[in-house]
Amino acid sequence: VYETRYDGDGANEAWGWIVFFAPSAAPHVYPALCDRFFFRRLVDTGSGVDGLGHGRKEMTKVAAIGPTTAPSLRGELGLEVDIVTPKPTPAELVSTIVGFNSANHSVH
Repeated sequence: VYETRYDGDGANEAWGWIVFFAPSAAPHVYPALCDRFFFRRLVDTGSGVDGLGHGRKEMTKVAAIGPTTAPSLRGELGLEVDIVTPKPTPAELVSTIVGFNSANHSVH
């Protein structure tokens, strides 16, 4: 049985990546994603943790495509953004995620 737990210190491995492609779309899809995933926020709301400290949702990492999307995710949604691709291309996304995962010893 697989269970993801959030202990509040960010030490747990995240489930995988949620990639935001456009600042205009993020506010529309984010509420639906919150039903399933726990997003690390710039200000901790505790929304992914129950009274016992057990995670109710799977943690995820956040990627922003291009430098205009990340400020929107941080400013409008208060999300912690793990990576920002230098260019808005699939190759840059893959390269940036692989680099992040290698630097953080993650396989997801």
